[in-house]
Amino acid sequence: MQVADDLHGNVPDAVVRSVNSRTAQLGPQSQNILVLAAVIGHRFPLSVVRKATGADERSLLTTLRAGTAAQLVEPDEPAPDWYAFRHPLTADALVTGLTPTERSALARRCADAVEELYPGLPGEWCPMVAELAETGGDRGRAGRLFALAGRRSFDDGSAGSAVNLLDRANALLADADVIDRADALGSLLLALSATGRLEHLAVHADTVDELADRNLDSRKVAALHVQLANAEMIAGRWADALTHVATARSLLGPEADDADLAPVDVVAANLELARTNPDRIETAAALATRAVAAAERAKLPEVACEALDLLGILAREHDLDQSIAYFHRARQVADDHSLAFQRVCSHIFQAGTICLADGSVHELERARQQALRIGAMPLAYEIDGILGQQAVLRSEYTRAAAIIDECLEVTRRLRVGRSATYFLATKAMLEAHQGRRSAMEAALAEAANWGGERASYELPYSYGLARTFCALLEEDRELAEADMAQALEYDAQNPTTLHMVGKNGLGLLLDVLSGRSGWAQFKTVTATAASGMRWNKQFVQLAHAVLLGRDGQVEAANAAVRAAIDTASLYPMAGQLGLRLVAEPAHADGWGVPVGWLRQVEEYFHNAGIPAVASACRGLLRQFGATVPQRRSGSEHVPPSLRQLGVTAREYEVCRLLLDRIGNKAIAARLHISPRTVEKHVAGLLTKTQQPDRDALSSFVRSVLRN
Repeated sequence: MQVADDLHGNVPDAVVRSVNSRTAQLGPQSQNILVLAAVIGHRFPLSVVRKATGADERSLLTTLRAGTAAQLVEPDEPAPDWYAFRHPLTADALVTGLTPTERSALARRCADAVEELYPGLPGEWCPMVAELAETGGDRGRAGRLFALAGRRSFDDGSAGSAVNLLDRANALLADADVIDRADALGSLLLALSATGRLEHLAVHADTVDELADRNLDSRKVAALHVQLANAEMIAGRWADALTHVATARSLLGPEADDADLAPVDVVAANLELARTNPDRIETAAALATRAVAAAERAKLPEVACEALDLLGILAREHDLDQSIAYFHRARQVADDHSLAFQRVCSHIFQAGTICLADGSVHELERARQQALRIGAMPLAYEIDGILGQQAVLRSEYTRAAAIIDECLEVTRRLRVGRSATYFLATKAMLEAHQGRRSAMEAALAEAANWGGERASYELPYSYGLARTFCALLEEDRELAEADMAQALEYDAQNPTTLHMVGKNGLGLLLDVLSGRSGWAQFKTVTATAASGMRWNKQFVQLAHAVLLGRDGQVEAANAAVRAAIDTASLYPMAGQLGLRLVAEPAHADGWGVPVGWLRQVEEYFHNAGIPAVASACRGLLRQFGATVPQRRSGSEHVPPSLRQLGVTAREYEVCRLLLDRIGNKAIAARLHISPRTVEKHVAGLLTKTQQPDRDALSSFVRSVLRN
């Protein structure tokens, strides 16, 4: 429904002559009707043409029949009451003969006709009249209507379209009434924040100052500073965001009412998480709680949704059910008020809680698709960051690298600092979980350079999920414990909403293994909801097994380690590393199957290219008096279940020949070894597989190969 632009000189002369010749044959009245229709655009509604021209039904139908016969117009199926020009150049050619004054007058007449026919301008009528008003020279009317269309588009979930419409509104209202300009700019800033198009915030900040100088009401100026604060926060410029919040509070004064205070409080609550303050979680929760109450009293559903979402995030540490309840409540508010963007935000945060609880990413992937549908790219990339992190934890390193690299490319290009530091910390975690210290250090150095004021927020994450794991894969337990202690210290100094850094999981296990913690600390940690999050839970269950085994409760310890193995099934590397960590106390205290674990873990880390852990496992096996896997050529052909029993490549060759029920001499001849050597290999196989005789060994091997 776009009104044709000034097209003089853009349409070939031959096309103009052809169109004018055909329309002239229709008669003056029909020609005037088609020219007015062309001012509306390449498509036009008959109801508006009838109203604007004053033509009767018969004259209009005659024109349409003649225009169709002349191949100028055709019905625009399946839309009822709509026609379209056969070729876009046809409409362009028709308006080239109009003077600017004539064209403006026709556009205003069409705009008035639409407003009279469709009060309130629902749906696409609003941007259509905005286009006509701009063509008609009424910039104020056009700007107000583009702003209305933009706000509707945003609420309907089309954030990208909303930015385009609101940007036009903002430009058209540059010299208009300050209230109209302020309203359009506020809506534009909200849409820009949602889409991540934050490159011109300084220009918009100057506009806010200009409006203040033109005596815009201080409450409206404060509201614009709140929107600027939100945008700067998304861009990762925390100091600038805090300055805008302080300015807003100063403008509002101590007697601010709910409608003014709630938006300030909810942005301030989010910004509180960037401060260096051990009480920032409590302060953020208090501000968000106050914002919810004020927003509900002032009937500000958008603000209520944002505050409820933050409360849901903060509740994860203590009560996962309460967290989800907050998100449900926010989604209900969004549904009740048809707020598409807020509904998607709440869905994302709820999906995040579900992922933390059980490791499932299904809801996150659904939420990502919703974010993409409404054009909320920052939300989509935040989900990608979580999916990248989960891929690292699941040892899906190739997939994780692809996700993280794409996110980093976008955030580096758009210079969205808040997201860049998180993605870089996740990249460091990816490298650490593969034992690549140099690459990890490079990613962490870049995160520090990008993070600026926010860098402290990622420090517990960097130490707990990156550095600690890298040290463990290097078999440097002392460094791992120091890195974990540093992560926990950073989290104590400046608590975060990152729940998997170790405080409620791996940190407890390391402390129990070292003897620094016992049942008292175990009970303190397990009293938190975060200890039940699946990633943390595997380490908590292993710590439980160690404590039980230390107390001589063998069966209970075995049950706890079985539960840990089941929980860790999503996380191959972490699960294997956990078994390596508890193998020593299990052997010392007589619980579990430490020899079997060590063979399994040695196999895993040998294949993963982590030699330090594989070597440590072999050393422990020797220390425990168990056979040690030999890494000769061909060992990769031995089935994993046999490798875990310590079966060598040569023993496996003997195994396969045993299936043929042939004697030692025949086996020796085939393998070019002595019968005595075959006898030794068979004896070793009987011991390792715990089979009573050759027949049982043959049956056992056959079942292994079948499976």
